[in-house]
Amino acid sequence: MEEFFSKIGLSHLLPEFTKQSIDSTDLLPDLTEEHIVQLIPNIGDRIKFNRGVRSIQIEQATIDFIDECTPPPSKKPYTESTPVSFLVENATNLLDTYVDLDAGPSTNTLHDINSMSTVTNTDQSDCGLNSSFLNYCSIETAVQFNLQEVLNADVLGRAILSKYNSKFTLDGKERNVLCEIIISHFLNKSFKLNNESLSIIANKIVALFPACEKRATYFVSPIPKKRSGRNKPEVAKGKLVDKHRNKLTALRRALQFDVSVGENISDENEEPNQNARDSRLWLLNNNEPVEEVLQHWRNSYSIRKITVNKNKTIEQFYKEWPILETQLAIELVTYDFNKLFEKEGATDDTFNFFFEKLLDIRRKNLSAADESILQLVEGDITTDSKRAVQLYLLPSLVPPRGRIKAKGKQWKPSITECRDGLFVHVKLPVGPSLNNVTGFYVVINDNLYKCISVFDALDFCFKSHHIFDAKYSFESHHIWYLIQWQVYNLKTKSDLKIPFVQDCVYNH
Repeated sequence: MEEFFSKIGLSHLLPEFTKQSIDSTDLLPDLTEEHIVQLIPNIGDRIKFNRGVRSIQIEQATIDFIDECTPPPSKKPYTESTPVSFLVENATNLLDTYVDLDAGPSTNTLHDINSMSTVTNTDQSDCGLNSSFLNYCSIETAVQFNLQEVLNADVLGRAILSKYNSKFTLDGKERNVLCEIIISHFLNKSFKLNNESLSIIANKIVALFPACEKRATYFVSPIPKKRSGRNKPEVAKGKLVDKHRNKLTALRRALQFDVSVGENISDENEEPNQNARDSRLWLLNNNEPVEEVLQHWRNSYSIRKITVNKNKTIEQFYKEWPILETQLAIELVTYDFNKLFEKEGATDDTFNFFFEKLLDIRRKNLSAADESILQLVEGDITTDSKRAVQLYLLPSLVPPRGRIKAKGKQWKPSITECRDGLFVHVKLPVGPSLNNVTGFYVVINDNLYKCISVFDALDFCFKSHHIFDAKYSFESHHIWYLIQWQVYNLKTKSDLKIPFVQDCVYNH
């Protein structure tokens, strides 16, 4: 109870609940609205309290679901590591390219499974992960585990040791990072931990940080029914237990392997090999060093390619491949695009040639204001500013046509809406005008990626559409198809037929 109220910022309410003999979080979901009003007069506190109770219910529902999927413990001894295979899910969400942007349109947020507070079973099961995927860590391995050596090998681990050596204390965040490092260490070796191993590791933490750490913070042994005052078994608890369960939950969700293939995939019957599965597991728990990340990404491509075009969300894709949250995503997406379509893509010169040809045949569509902006291209400005101006003028050269029904009303996008669906120019503080563009960004799933040029931002966004199986936004989809067909010389079976764009391509 103390931990629950502290977590939601309502520690001052604990005495009143204790006074009413409400001494366990198990009782909280049974409180009626009348009870809650009597116990918590303040409306704001009641809202926080109700949110906290809902989080408990969600956690318990997750635990119950995992427990249902948990097989009985195997009596077979484990001696060798078994790699893990994963599911990749593609997307149907919207992406936008941004020039000088520091915020994006995506409202998806990546749900952090590791932020959930969960607990393990009282038996020796693998906490929701089928036993055929990971091996149990032997007691001997747990005893031989050198915690100080593992921490010294990790940059955050060294920071924790340094903090302790100078101040003899650790805070909550540092304890969470400590558990993250430990659990990731064992998962990287394809080991899962039972209660006995977790108990040994908790003792090692106390031995290394004796001035501030207690065993109960990291592991509290399960209590069998006959010894429980509540007449039911109580599961193991503690930070190590929580982190271990959360990591295995993430893996369990990733291990729903689907063998369907996409339309652009060759070697349809090719199955991911052991090396690919090992690399997938490594990527789930590491984001450096860079060279190893790139190598493991290449090794695991066979897992991603057999699940292209599965109509999943970008958020789900990012959950399965969290390495994409780093700046390396630009290089990783480019690699997958080149492999998927067996081509290198386009270049800045290709885009410039495309624009010049389009301008020759459709310049009559430009307004007087557009013509004045076009003059910037002929002035003394940088290549990036020229590309920004060209992107700005594309919707004027090829205005949007057609309507779509949105929220019960017919919507015909304007040229301005089309332009905003292609890119956004943020005037301050990174670029005061199109002839002085200084920064180039792409936003995907609330992740901001800095690119080295306007064309590189456009290129990354275009390739991400295809790797994540994302739909072009309606207001600018004809421009994207024009770029796809003319700049990248790429056509797929799923392309829409847009007559006036196809006529433009023919004339071009």
